[in-house]
Amino acid sequence: MKNLNTLSIDKTEKFWKYGVFGLWMALLAHAMFSVFFYIYGVYEMAVFNIFSILAFAICIYLAKVKKYGNILNISYIEVTLHTVLATYFVGINSGFYYYLFVLVIVSLIVKQKSINAHIVKSLLYVGMFFVLELVFLNALPVYVIDSETLFTIRVLNLFGLLLFSVPF
Repeated sequence: MKNLNTLSIDKTEKFWKYGVFGLWMALLAHAMFSVFFYIYGVYEMAVFNIFSILAFAICIYLAKVKKYGNILNISYIEVTLHTVLATYFVGINSGFYYYLFVLVIVSLIVKQKSINAHIVKSLLYVGMFFVLELVFLNALPVYVIDSETLFTIRVLNLFGLLLFSVPF
């Protein structure tokens, strides 16, 4: 695993070419999430995903103008909020919290101020994963979605996690 702290500018820009692919995937995923949540009447999340689409469109623009730090900040905030809100509204069995592992990976490999920042951010997201698991394991979601649909969404979210992880 390469750390961008030790890479040249050329390699940083090469990394972000892959990163832009991930941003496009995130934008498209949130477009699909918005439709899913709308169909199932989870209107709060349908609207939130419109803002997510906008956030990732801004990130794609920021990559074009090489404002990489801003991309990370927006992405960390969006993925964290989406994870917590989706888990709250439709439950832990939806698997939306799996995306925290993308943040763990990004925290480990993308340039940080120090090695401690890498470790702290990664541990924060791993800890958040387990906190969500514990808090929502027996909690009833705000919106009840049938178990077959939740299973399908969980599998798709797991597939999405794996797909997002490939470029890294």
